[in-house]
Amino acid sequence: MLCIYQGVRAVIAENFDERHRQALVGVGVLPLEFVHGQTSQSLQLTGRETFTIRLDNSLTTHQRLTVIVSITTHHCNGLYCFVQ
Repeated sequence: MLCIYQGVRAVIAENFDERHRQALVGVGVLPLEFVHGQTSQSLQLTGRETFTIRLDNSLTTHQRLTVIVSITTHHCNGLYCFVQ
C-alpha cells in the first residue's frame, strides 16, 4: 500500500511477471507496458517527466492507451523558482 500513499497510480515498464502485475493491481496501481520494441531508452526518458494517462470505464486487458509525456524543468535563482 506504500505506492498509494506516495500518489503512484500507474507503473510503466518493459514487462512484468504475473506475480508483480497482480500485486500492483491488488493495491490499486495500474501496470502498463511499453509497446513491443519501445524502452525508456529508445523514448529518451530521463525520469524527470510527468505522465498523463487518460482512462475511461471501458478499460480492458491488452488495450492500448495513449500516455502523454510532459517534461518540466525547474529554474531556481536564490529563493525564487519557476516552472517552464
